[in-house]
Amino acid sequence: MSWLKNMMVDIIVTLAIIIAVFIDNSILTGIIKGYTILMFLAKLVVSFSDSFAPMVKKASKGTPDWPSHLLYAINIAFLILGAWWYTAMGWVVIWALSWYAQFKANKKTTGA
Repeated sequence: MSWLKNMMVDIIVTLAIIIAVFIDNSILTGIIKGYTILMFLAKLVVSFSDSFAPMVKKASKGTPDWPSHLLYAINIAFLILGAWWYTAMGWVVIWALSWYAQFKANKKTTGA
């Protein structure tokens, strides 16, 4: 369960998204939107740069894939529930880029 510590930021972000959907707070809304933009940019760079593949593989070592997928799905579901359409679409893209970066890292390390 040490992988749970590795996912603490993701869990906190998911909780912040859930709270932001139900409580209208401009500061929290700004944080969520800013974090979404930063995540999108980071995932974009990682997905399309070969130099980051070893880091992606190392970061995910020992952490199962399903918790990340579950958190992305929860984030998207709550953003849709709160009618945060553009932010939800951003998280769909972040999820897809995360999957692609992991797929690419796995392919590179297995030599396939």
